[in-house]
Amino acid sequence: KLQIIELWGWLVSGSNLIKTLSYLLVMFFFLLVGGWLFRAGLWLFYHPVVSTPRKDKAWPFVSVIMPAYNEEKYIGRAISSVLSSDYPEEALELICVNDGSKDKTGLIMNKMKNVYKDRLKIIEVKRNQGKKKRWLWGLRRPEVKLSLRRMRTVRCIARQLKI
Repeated sequence: KLQIIELWGWLVSGSNLIKTLSYLLVMFFFLLVGGWLFRAGLWLFYHPVVSTPRKDKAWPFVSVIMPAYNEEKYIGRAISSVLSSDYPEEALELICVNDGSKDKTGLIMNKMKNVYKDRLKIIEVKRNQGKKKRWLWGLRRPEVKLSLRRMRTVRCIARQLKI
């Protein structure tokens, strides 16, 4: 053991380059060992929390209003994203407002209606007046409690609903 310490002292007393490199090597070694110990501690003591569905309380009823104008590329995926969440079926409805689309948005909405039945309500409007106006129009419906305006937000919230 003494020879190793003497050898170390001889190396460190040499040039500044060797001294610097040896200190960096020692620091790297301690960081590596510390990382291994940290990972081992996580492996031993970490237990993921498994969430259980709320059965004791009623879930709040949520209406998602999704106005769409020429959204044939994304509307099917957006509808599936919202309605396939783990949120209870009886507490979630999706109101799709077709704002006078000139593409196949209305056709895709109707196909999705056949899949999701009563959970999906489709409102067809002949003249385009803008998504904001249609969203506000849907928000004024008496049964609407919560509304999400943008499809990007709807996709994020649908992922969050998997409680």
